Amino acid sequence: MIKIIPKASIKDEAAGCSTITFVSGMAGICSVGRIAVDVMVTQFQARLVALMYLDDLPAQVVIDEKGMMNLPVVHIFLAKPAPDACFLLVTGEYQPSSNAGMFAFVDKLMRYLIEEQGVNITTIISIGAYIVEQVPSAPKVFVSGTDARVITSFLETDKATTRLMENGLISGANGVIPAWGTVLGIPGICLLAETVPVVKQDPRGAKLVIELLSKHFGFPFDFTPLVKGAREVETLLAEFNKTSRGASEMEQQARRDRQSYIG
Repeated sequence: MIKIIPKASIKDEAAGCSTITFVSGMAGICSVGRIAVDVMVTQFQARLVALMYLDDLPAQVVIDEKGMMNLPVVHIFLAKPAPDACFLLVTGEYQPSSNAGMFAFVDKLMRYLIEEQGVNITTIISIGAYIVEQVPSAPKVFVSGTDARVITSFLETDKATTRLMENGLISGANGVIPAWGTVLGIPGICLLAETVPVVKQDPRGAKLVIELLSKHFGFPFDFTPLVKGAREVETLLAEFNKTSRGASEMEQQARRDRQSYIG
C-alpha cells in the first residue's frame, strides 16, 4: 500500500521555474540528509505539497505532546531559493524496510511527480553520510552519480571539499533515488558527507553539503542554525579521534611487548 495525499498543485506552485531540482534527505546514519533538508525547508519557507504513506514503513505511531497519534510519513515540499529555480525537498523519519518496498516507493514517488503532477525534474540529488573511522579536521563530500558531466560539475564547484567516490556500495534511499534517474533519463547525484557513527546527528556534515549546493546552484544561505551544532560535533569528534589514537597506540605497544617477551 502506498497512498499519496496532495496538499497543493506542484505544477502551479513551480510555475516560472526554469529548473526543478529534486533533493532527498531521508532518515539515515547521523541524520545528515534529514538535517540538511529540514534546514532548507525552514530557510526557504518551503510549502508542503504532498504526504506519502507506505505500508513498508514501521508499523507504529508517534504520540506528540498533545497525545495526538502520527503515522510514519514522507513529506514532500516545494521551495524557491531563487525566482526561476525550484527545489522539491523530500524527507522522512524512516525509510522503507525492504528491497521491494524501497523500489516501489521510489517508482511511485517519481511517477506521481512526473506523470501525475507534470513536473519536469532536471536533476535528482540525495544527501547522506559517508562513514569513516576517523574524521579529518577538514571533512569532504564524496560525489557519485549517473551522469559523468554532472559529477564533474559538482567536483569542480569546490575542489577543496569534494572527492569522487570510487568503488563501494550505497544502500537504501541515498543510492536508489538518484540511480533511478537512469530509468527516467534524469541525471542523478549522491552527496555523502564524511562522518563517524559515534554521533547520532551530524549538523556539520549537513552544513558541508548545503555549502556545496549553495555554491553549485548559486543561492544564498544563512548557516547560523547549523553553526552551534556543527561546533559541538567538531568538539565531540576531536575527543573521539584523540581517544581512538590513544587506544591504537596502547594496542601497538601491547603487541610490541608480546613480540619481545621470551618465556
